[in-house]
Amino acid sequence: MKQSSALVLIEWIDAGTVGSSEWLSKEEVIADCTDDKFINRSVGWVVHEDKLLLILSATTHTGFEESVSYDQVTRIPKSLIKRRRKVLAR
Repeated sequence: MKQSSALVLIEWIDAGTVGSSEWLSKEEVIADCTDDKFINRSVGWVVHEDKLLLILSATTHTGFEESVSYDQVTRIPKSLIKRRRKVLAR
């Protein structure tokens, strides 16, 4: 069975919308933009990795002739990754 090589936990900063439908001061905008409010945690199998990009799949399926299919795929720019931990290596 040919499958992705590592199951990893990635903590990464996401883009996001600040505030709601009301006007905000500059100070309120800056306070709402701290990194800790935009941290995501994703667990998945590494599908692809290069200098700029990490692609994870939360679900993999091995089908006929040992071909692998992927679902729940997340694309994470490596510049946004704060922490990475290997959960399982194959």
